[in-house]
Amino acid sequence: MSIRFTLPPLNASRNGMTATRDRWADLLRGTGHDVAPIDTDTPPRPGDTAVVLNGYKSRQAIRDLRAVHGDTIRLVVCMTGTDLYRDLPEHPDEYANLALADALVLLHPGAELALPEQLRAQSTVIVQSAEVGPHPVEQDPGVFDLCVIGHLREVKDPMRAAEASRLLPAASRVRVTHVGKALTPTFDALARREMAENPRYRWLGEQDRAHTERALLASRGLVLTSRLEGGANVIGEAIVAGRPVLSSRTACAEGLLGRDYPGLFDVGDTAALAVLMLRLDTDAMFREDLTSRCDAKRPMFDPAAESAALAALFDALNQPT
Repeated sequence: MSIRFTLPPLNASRNGMTATRDRWADLLRGTGHDVAPIDTDTPPRPGDTAVVLNGYKSRQAIRDLRAVHGDTIRLVVCMTGTDLYRDLPEHPDEYANLALADALVLLHPGAELALPEQLRAQSTVIVQSAEVGPHPVEQDPGVFDLCVIGHLREVKDPMRAAEASRLLPAASRVRVTHVGKALTPTFDALARREMAENPRYRWLGEQDRAHTERALLASRGLVLTSRLEGGANVIGEAIVAGRPVLSSRTACAEGLLGRDYPGLFDVGDTAALAVLMLRLDTDAMFREDLTSRCDAKRPMFDPAAESAALAALFDALNQPT
């Protein structure tokens, strides 16, 4: 098939969406599909499949693709998080736009429950796969590093882990290592001030993939503090790396880890996160329980599983109607 991808406008946050597009493109090329971006040189042609990421920020692209190409193309919309859990609920008239798609892709089990019932039949869940390279790292035995991976922006609640670390007893070994770019001057100033005032917090800024993976492997666990998530690829990366996860209780985290997963805390609950951080450091049975539960989820993040799910979706779209 000929598959054409488009992202939201450049003023939208596109980091996770870019990673999803690039991973899908690689997986689809690996199964023989022709993949390219939608631009003036490669517009969709009759019989092509157009893939649009983010059902709200790309709403104009969805309308334009249908208006220009009608039913001559197949249209797939991938719901990436802020669209499903924030923007569309705040602008419910835009749900009608999703009905223009032939398929809606959701990135975690249970995400279909966030859609109006009439849209659920055209939705399918494809969990994002993860791979972490075999980097040689050494863990400091005197420090219990917990890694936060994500750019500093409001929806990620990026300073929550640092604030929780301030509540820990003096004897705690916990240190928070944060990898990610500050997307506003305000967050840049907050992170720098936190490092100056809080010896349990270090901010590494934006890192390339290899250095980010090394930071994860050098840690004893991952902390995810987001207010909402669509796919939370970092959960899969932590699980593949063999690191237990502490996460805010979002629909995404419950879908990927299980509603009864003991490492969940309510969004914004600093004290509850501090308790979990301390338990992960000091309670071997708790740590082993989380690690065992995460290990059991590893097959969900196998690239072969994501590749097969994508192949099934696009094969179904390619069937004559």
